[in-house]
Parts: sequence; C-alpha cells; structure tokens
Amino acid sequence: MQHEISRLRQVFREGRAELFVPAARTAPCRELMERHAALIDGLVGEIYRVSGEFADEKAARGAHSGLGIAATGGYGRKELSPFSDVDIAFIPSEEQDAWVEAAVHAAFKLVMDVFLTFREVHVGYSFRPISDLPTWDLPTKASLLDARHLCGDRRLTGRLQEQLRWSLSPLDLMLEIQQLEEREERGADAALYSVEPHLKEGNGSLRDLHRARWIYKLLLGVEENDLLPELEHRGLMSSSRIAEINSAAEWFWRARNWLHLTAGKRSDVLINNYQDKIASELGGVSAQEWLSQHFAHAETLALFRAAALRDALAGPMDLGGLQLENGYLFRRRIHARPDPGRAVKLLHFSQRYNIPVGLVDLQDLETSRATALQVTEPAGDEAWAFLGILREGRQVAATLRELVRYGLMNRFIDDFSQVM
Repeated sequence: MQHEISRLRQVFREGRAELFVPAARTAPCRELMERHAALIDGLVGEIYRVSGEFADEKAARGAHSGLGIAATGGYGRKELSPFSDVDIAFIPSEEQDAWVEAAVHAAFKLVMDVFLTFREVHVGYSFRPISDLPTWDLPTKASLLDARHLCGDRRLTGRLQEQLRWSLSPLDLMLEIQQLEEREERGADAALYSVEPHLKEGNGSLRDLHRARWIYKLLLGVEENDLLPELEHRGLMSSSRIAEINSAAEWFWRARNWLHLTAGKRSDVLINNYQDKIASELGGVSAQEWLSQHFAHAETLALFRAAALRDALAGPMDLGGLQLENGYLFRRRIHARPDPGRAVKLLHFSQRYNIPVGLVDLQDLETSRATALQVTEPAGDEAWAFLGILREGRQVAATLRELVRYGLMNRFIDDFSQVM
C-alpha cells in the first residue's frame, strides 16, 4: 500500500502544479474549478479501488456489502477553488459488515496519507450511515444536498439523497438564515457593503447563492443542473434575472480563485492590500470602480436568497397536517373545519419558524376553547409538539401563554385552567 500512497501523492502534487500556474489567476474560473474537482475525483476513485482490494483480502463481500463515496459541499458542486476544503462522505450499506469496515478503515488511512500531508489543502472525510440521518445537524444536511456520487455503490448515494430530501424542509433552511441574520446584525462584518468583502460568508456572498439553491432544490424537487431553467419555466424568475445571477456567481468564483492563488492559501476576505491588484488584473480598472461592480453582484446574490425565502413562504407547502400558504400557517380541514388535533403543532410551528397563524384558524381556536378544556390527555404527536415548544430558543413564554389562551394546557398539566 505504501507504493500506492507515494504514487497518489505524486499525482496530486503534479496535478496541482499543472493547474495552479501563475496564469491561472486570470484563467476562466469555471474551467479551473472543474479541472481541480476532476483531479480529486480521480484520486478518490483510486483510493476506493485500493481500499476495496485491501478489504477483499480481509473479509468476503456479503450479499449486502457496499460502500458509496460522494463529494459534498463545494467539491460536490464542482466549485473547488485552489485552496477550498475538500469534503468526502463515505456511505456504508451496513455498519456491522466486516468487508465494509475493512474498506472504510483502509480508505480513511489512504485519505490521510495522500491528502493530509499537504498542509495547504484541508480534506474532510466523514462516515455517513443513512440510518444516522435524523441525528445530523442542519449544516451537515445542507452540505449533503450537494452530494455528487464519485465511486462505489451509486444506489447508496441515491438513497441518501432521497432520504435527505424527505427529512429536510425549506423552512429549516429559512430558519437558519433568520438566525444567521440576527447574529450578523450584532457583528461588525454583517454589512453587505463591507470595505473588506467576505467572498464566501455573510450577506451578499457565495453563501447566499448556496442557500437560495438549497431552498429552491427542495421546493421544486429538481437537481442542480436543472434548477435555474426550472425557475424560468415556472415563471418564478425571468431570463434576465437568471443571467444576472450567473454573472454574479462567475464574478465571485473568479475573485475567490484569484485571491487563493495570490495569497497562496485559503483566503476569502478581500483585504485592502489586495484590492488595487485584483482590480487591475481582473478588470483593468481602479479599486473603487471594481468594488462598485462587486457590490452590484453582491446585491444580486442577496436578492436571490431573498427571493427563495419569499417563494418558500408563498407555498403552498404541506407540513404534515399543516399547510403553509401566502405567508400563513393553516391546519388541514376535516369536514370544512380545522383539524383540532393539530392545534398544538400549529402553535409550535408558528413559534419555531416565526410564521403567523391564519385568521380562520385563530378564530377557530378561540371558539373551540371550551371543547379544548375538556381534553385531559395529549395525543402522542401533541406531546412531541409540546416538548418542541419548550426546547425552542425563543418565544417559549409567549407560546405557552397562547396554549393557555386557547385552553390547550389542561392536556399537559392536570386542572391547569382551574389553578390559573
């Protein structure tokens, strides 16, 4: 195996040297990123081959033995700048499988020995059994939305994508954006028009492009390559607007590639020291004029994110007995009336996602108070919704007061209405 490690290191070193020559600073950005991703793809394919051969010597493959390997994040999108993180997911068929364990162990060792000896390159690798999906946090799930199958069992990558789309709601991404905006408002680098722009994170950055894509992919049920054409086809975005988004993305990718190569490391903040140089090399203009163009593209990406949020709120979106439409939450109708069994979930979702309850449902909650007071035991899903209310980080007291107002607390605390 040591011979293979030395060979793959050499391929990686020579491949990067060929790609990232001085002229690459002004090369077409998309081609450079895709060639970089293709270089890593080839190495990961070789790692899988060698790992499989090693595992074959250790254990026999069972009928269900399988391992899928996928690129995630920017690597999955083939948007791999010179010093971008390279994220790889290993997707096993079964955790308790001797062949899979041997293959994963060998692959992890090869990834470390081949990639991690290059200090300027950060490669992240993760073990992602599909059965663990409910325990993953939102950033992990979002990065896996961009998963691209590399090698091994393609069915496992496909199954992961299917389960991921089933478990992840556009509202979860919307909530993350809201929380991020709240944090950014308290920070010094929150401004879209920062004097030292952050190309990857923050308001009007590549992250806005990613979040808008993720929301629309979940809303429309389409893959990355079909996303923008589908937005135009459905009348959600004009062709001229889509052209502006593509132009803004190209602008940011080109600037980020330039900055990585100029700094000789991962660097995503365009500090003052680089602004005259990037303006001259990429635009042949002054720094002030280049920044003016940059901020126009940043506005385009920020507006793309805002459009995705607006379209998510517009719905219609089924939320398991609830409906989101035109910015309001409603309960499913039973005999032309809102389902009383979804009242607690309705208030929980309103609290969690900061979305108001529709007027008809509010009126029904008021008129149904006397009936609600007679219920002394919660249904199973009501108990989970109540726990969800208590676990949220905001508006807990306000939501509990709403439960009291609508006579819903008796089912959680005996005789609460008599005490209060």
